Amino acid sequence: MSENRFDPVAHARSMRDGGFWVDKNFDEFLQQTVAATPGKLALLADRADRGEARRFSYAELGDLISRAAASLKRLGIGPRDVVSVQLPNWWEFAVIALAAFRVGAVVNPLMPIFREHELGYMLGFAETKLLIVPRMFRGFDHETMARTLQPRLPKLQHIIVVDGEGANSFDQALLSGSDRLGPPPVGEIGALSPDQMAVLMFTSGTTGSPKGVMHCLNTLLACNIALAGRFGLDSSDTMLVCSPLGHMTGFAAGMLLGFKIGASVIFQDVWEPKRGIAIMATEGVPNSVVAQPFPAACARRSPVVRQNLRSSANSSALAHRFHPR
Repeated sequence: MSENRFDPVAHARSMRDGGFWVDKNFDEFLQQTVAATPGKLALLADRADRGEARRFSYAELGDLISRAAASLKRLGIGPRDVVSVQLPNWWEFAVIALAAFRVGAVVNPLMPIFREHELGYMLGFAETKLLIVPRMFRGFDHETMARTLQPRLPKLQHIIVVDGEGANSFDQALLSGSDRLGPPPVGEIGALSPDQMAVLMFTSGTTGSPKGVMHCLNTLLACNIALAGRFGLDSSDTMLVCSPLGHMTGFAAGMLLGFKIGASVIFQDVWEPKRGIAIMATEGVPNSVVAQPFPAACARRSPVVRQNLRSSANSSALAHRFHPR
């Protein structure tokens, strides 16, 4: 009996032939949107502890990424260095992730619920060089935890704190300089090859220690292309990202998908159905890629959502079209 073996070369060829592996860096798609619609809303970041959401146009987002990328380079962050990001769905997550791509670094998204045991293992396994954390989130002191872990993580050179103070705060460390590191010209690869590891995403570790799953830009963009095609998404859409950015659903199928197609992306950091419905109604959100409990909670609280919610399954999440009005 012949044995079926996975042939990675043949698989890559079929993915390219099918138009899913496009051999481009993420900046190329971002540049196209910035050039075409610089004033369009790129990101709205809703924080439960803030009275007003932050709004960024594509031009503003592009400039923040350029500033942060220049600062990463100044800090010595470059190709194959790991940047771990343990943030809620805050605008800083998008900026640091896309800036890390630009300098060729590997983004390691981490869930905010991780504490010393899980976080210490993951940072050590990844050999993280730079860690981004919130000062406080939902009553927990992430900055103190990170500083407590640092002495036993010899590769961890930098800790940057969102809402922190002094030179290690996110604003001071990454956005205060005047230097800009712009994207490579369209058609050029830049610091991050499409087949080079771009994201290290840990599994939940339910049957042992968490496993670090490696993704390159080709696999991430293949996810974006497949989802956009399956659900008919394009630049006219607005995407609500309420799934955590520390999980592949929020990170790749939400944030990266939205920016890849040039849509407007909305972050909600603490899931609360009533607030989510209000955001959808106010901002005219038609789409979100989430796990089933999110739309189910909305449907229980809103007859209008319940009547108009249409869902279609993909492997581990659901892409939903909302009509909250």
